[in-house]
Amino acid sequence: MIKRITLFLVFLFLPLIVLATDSNYPSSQEVIDNFRSDIRVNSDASIDVTETIIYDFGTNQKHGIYRDIPVKYNNKGLNYNLRVSDISVRDENSNNYQFKTSSKGKNLEIKIGDSNSYVAGLKTYIISYKVKRAISYFGDYDEIYWNVTGNDWQVPILKASASVSLPEQIYKSGIRYSCYTGYLKSTQNCDNTDLITSIDNQIYHIDFAQNNRIGNGWGLTVAVGFPKGVVRVPSFIDKLYDVLIDNLFFLLPILVFIILFYVWFTRGRDPEGRKTIVPQYDPPDNLTPAEIGAIWDETVDNKDISANIVNLAVRGYIKIKKTEKGIILKSDDYMLQRLKRDQEKNLEGFDQKLINSLFFADDTVILSKLKDKFSKELEAVKDSLYKDITAKGYFPKNPDKLRKKYTGIGIFILAAPLFIIELIGITAILAIMLSGFMIFVFSFIIPSKTKKGVLTKEYIMGFKEYLSMVEKDRIKFFNAPEKNPETFEKFLSYAMVLGVEKEWAEQFKEIYNQNPSWYEDSSGVAFNPVLFTANVNSFSSYTGNILSSTPSSSGSGGGGFSGGGFGGGGGGSW
Repeated sequence: MIKRITLFLVFLFLPLIVLATDSNYPSSQEVIDNFRSDIRVNSDASIDVTETIIYDFGTNQKHGIYRDIPVKYNNKGLNYNLRVSDISVRDENSNNYQFKTSSKGKNLEIKIGDSNSYVAGLKTYIISYKVKRAISYFGDYDEIYWNVTGNDWQVPILKASASVSLPEQIYKSGIRYSCYTGYLKSTQNCDNTDLITSIDNQIYHIDFAQNNRIGNGWGLTVAVGFPKGVVRVPSFIDKLYDVLIDNLFFLLPILVFIILFYVWFTRGRDPEGRKTIVPQYDPPDNLTPAEIGAIWDETVDNKDISANIVNLAVRGYIKIKKTEKGIILKSDDYMLQRLKRDQEKNLEGFDQKLINSLFFADDTVILSKLKDKFSKELEAVKDSLYKDITAKGYFPKNPDKLRKKYTGIGIFILAAPLFIIELIGITAILAIMLSGFMIFVFSFIIPSKTKKGVLTKEYIMGFKEYLSMVEKDRIKFFNAPEKNPETFEKFLSYAMVLGVEKEWAEQFKEIYNQNPSWYEDSSGVAFNPVLFTANVNSFSSYTGNILSSTPSSSGSGGGGFSGGGFGGGGGGSW
């Protein structure tokens, strides 16, 4: 019974099976019946490519086909782009097809057909185009290495062939050639390779053929090497021009440097000063130590703030007491006491901001208790000082904001390639990062002073010379202030911001022998101005570290292959 049913089904569906296996029966499966590429190498090193594609749409109704040709390559980290021109598409009767070209990633896409009409069955597409930069130059020969069909067609290719014609006839001994087929990087040889020779046995073109079906992902690649002198070798200028055109990012660091140099030359340089340094015995314009420090190096450092606290103590607004913290492992600490609240209205804006920020809760504060709590207030204090020295005319623009602006841009550009690393080559990444680094470095020299700022810095240089003088040179300083404890205390904080506090203390080691009223040390060590200055300097360093601390955070020719060389790509229908 089962056998009878089986025989009945076979006889019932036999006609359909025959029809389905008949090659003459229209199939909806699209294929390329034949892919033929004729490549002519020209003496100017360009090549003319003519691709004849016989495409079978079967019963499908489509507008036409598209052909993707790779034109953008990477060579040792550099972009290397082919130049494709003179594109035309026609049928076997030389009737032109409608087409348009577009850039699709690394490919040039030729989209053939009319969106308002449909085609079916067999169609012949003859695509012609000229390519420059497709010749490779080696030490003793030149070569055309061309992926004929490409490995990215969406349909199988039943038969593929190619020919390479040279600009002149060459004896066989001067020719090297190979043909590969199969998947990408396959070294399988093609079915046939024929050398077409002239009467005197010279070769003028070579035919390659793959008669067996080329499945999806397969391709046909040919390589022909020929002697030097057959084609023109581009000059160094030509090569340099092409490299620059393909790698415009090379120009980015150069352009960035030119712009930065122009900005610095026109806006970042300080005006001319007197260029003569004269010893000075007082700070200019009654400036505070922090203002002196900011004008000196165009930056408000922590030591500028600490020295200004010492200056406020010398002037009687604050008292500094050296204490200890810890029970077993003891270390130095400091207590600050606010003394003249009712007179603080006489202070300038920055000094008022500093005192109010330090004593925001009480008139007595232990420095160690400000650890990890004062960093935001410190930034506000520094910003107040930057605004003050800009408003007073020492800088045309707030140097801190200007510096942060360029620093931010530089860091952003430095980090940008990390987000597009897969889209650009290593050389482009380096060019972008070099540009960002230059902007970052430039941020440190872009702030400039006004004429007033330059003259004030020269005055400060003379003041520093006075503060750092040694006794034997004192005779050079006419009308210098009298050496007494008041003078030592008055200018100590200025010596601190200018880095000459040790030299300043040495001048007073014989006449300054008691603790000042504004500083208290219960250690019982015999007073010495040099040691005292070291203690004050230690206070300055400790204060800067405490005030700027932030809470820590944690967290968790041979040697070739299928698909090699230029050309390639693929296509499909649409």
